[in-house]
Amino acid sequence: MQVTPTGEAFPTPVSPEQNRPDGVSVSSRKAQNDATAALRYPAPFHANPEEYLPCTREMTAYGGIDVNVYAKLGAELESWKPNLPSPYELGNIDIHALTKSLQSGIHGEVRLALDTLALVTAAAQPGLYIDLRLCDDLVETLIDCAEEQVDLLVENTVEVSDEILITSYEDVARACRIEKMAVRHVPAFGSPDYELDRAVDRLVCVTTILRNLSFIPDNQKLLADDTVIKFLCVVLRYLGTRNMLLRTQTNTLDFMKDVITFLSNVATEVEIPGREQALCLLQFLLAFAPSPAITVADDRLYFTPRS
Repeated sequence: MQVTPTGEAFPTPVSPEQNRPDGVSVSSRKAQNDATAALRYPAPFHANPEEYLPCTREMTAYGGIDVNVYAKLGAELESWKPNLPSPYELGNIDIHALTKSLQSGIHGEVRLALDTLALVTAAAQPGLYIDLRLCDDLVETLIDCAEEQVDLLVENTVEVSDEILITSYEDVARACRIEKMAVRHVPAFGSPDYELDRAVDRLVCVTTILRNLSFIPDNQKLLADDTVIKFLCVVLRYLGTRNMLLRTQTNTLDFMKDVITFLSNVATEVEIPGREQALCLLQFLLAFAPSPAITVADDRLYFTPRS
């Protein structure tokens, strides 16, 4: 006899959706997710097939780069960068000790002395100035320090001309603006290029200190000494005969501004030592003249008429 199976003998299997504790089936959840996705990311075509509705999203980065992260890193580096105190926070300033620091040749001591002198001389406030008549050999020490930097720079630059050809101030200022818009390569610490960059920094700092000291009338006679004038003329000659003596256009611009201001302040006290120094100073002063530049032929200066 054949027995037909009934529902009681073989129970009907239950689908997995019915056993979920929340009572929501997988198919219904999938439908909800599809609906949410459709609302968040609309399809390119809707009721009107000729109308295109692009997807939109909020832009939180610039070209895929989160600038805020780098801004925080820059702020953190800036907070750890050492800053010099104000002139009135330095306390008693020992000029003799600063002079000995310059004479030692130790990079840390030289940097501290130059930073302190630049800070004090730039204050330009009543009762806070350096009287060179009471500073023994401070000027001579500054010149010796600068000459060491010049010697290092000259050894690592190429001579391009026998005659002094100083780039005009207008061209240097224009090149300086172009240079600031470019990305500059920063040399590694301790490398030869790094040492040359620091040498330029020390040289420009010395010229800045001399410029600041020249604003005090009592210092002008001492600053117009032959030693200072001959040193400046040597740097000007190398500046006109070497290729990028000061490494960058910005440094060249700063040096030219310092020297022209210095010469303007001590002009009444200067006695030009010789013909060579006079030619160097003349070429430098003519660099501030309007373009086109002058030409030198047969020891004569020829001015090109402007059109």
